[in-house]
Amino acid sequence: MKKPGKHKGDGISGIDHLLAPDSPGKALSLLRRCMFLTFFIVFAFPGCGTLQSLWERPSDSADYNFPWDGPLKEQESENQKPTDSRNPATDEKTQELADEKIQPEKDSRLQYEKKQKTERGREIVTRFYGAELVRQRIYLNGKPEWRIQLRGNATITHGSVLIRAPSITIDAGKYGKMTGGVQIYDSENGIFIRASHGVYNRDKEIVQLLGWPYMRIKKPGQQTTHITCVRMERDLAAEVAYLKEDVRIHHSDYNILADVASYTDEKELIEIPGNPRILGKGEYLTGDKILYYTGE
Repeated sequence: MKKPGKHKGDGISGIDHLLAPDSPGKALSLLRRCMFLTFFIVFAFPGCGTLQSLWERPSDSADYNFPWDGPLKEQESENQKPTDSRNPATDEKTQELADEKIQPEKDSRLQYEKKQKTERGREIVTRFYGAELVRQRIYLNGKPEWRIQLRGNATITHGSVLIRAPSITIDAGKYGKMTGGVQIYDSENGIFIRASHGVYNRDKEIVQLLGWPYMRIKKPGQQTTHITCVRMERDLAAEVAYLKEDVRIHHSDYNILADVASYTDEKELIEIPGNPRILGKGEYLTGDKILYYTGE
């Protein structure tokens, strides 16, 4: 009687030894199991990004632009016009979203954490949250890296700043792309920003926003300031917002129109160089440069 596990044959080892059967029926059954297991791993779990991504050729990543190079193209500006004409300053849904208390550790899942110095020399703890994670291999500047896609309350916490979107793609743990509607919460400075989409650079500590971004500055004891523009760049380290193209500012009884402007959190100052116009209280003012203090 032949002992279990013993098979005759020359040079049988490894997987061949496992497939060496006592009968053709057993061999067919084992082969079917192996085929089913292979199919299950490769196709049933495409989101796990393990075995499947190792077989795929990594893709190039060349869709990030830090910083913007020149003005937006005309067709891009047209595509970024808001889908409705509602004023975000008076729109109830927008203001409810701005007042929402975001707690990613409760409504999402921590997927990745990074703690190291940025190019600005600050040691920042960055956390990436999402109900669902998809991972794949890519090439970034010729170097293999991981791309992580977060979905479902996808959130980046950069220090005390929260960045949320329905979908966030992170390359190499530092380059992010947000789509489907972006919200930025900086509660320490009373800042809320909303846009249709944006990009994030952890090392440079910059978020760039497109799709008619809206920013609200709301602090206790002060009049609320509402700002819209075509594109915006938020410097997370310097705590400055750069506003570009068709800038519209509403504060108290005044409306300000400009081509470009900047807001500095610490000084509570909106600086408007070049062609500023102020309308309010029956007055129309222009000048070479306007310094507008939101806290006064």
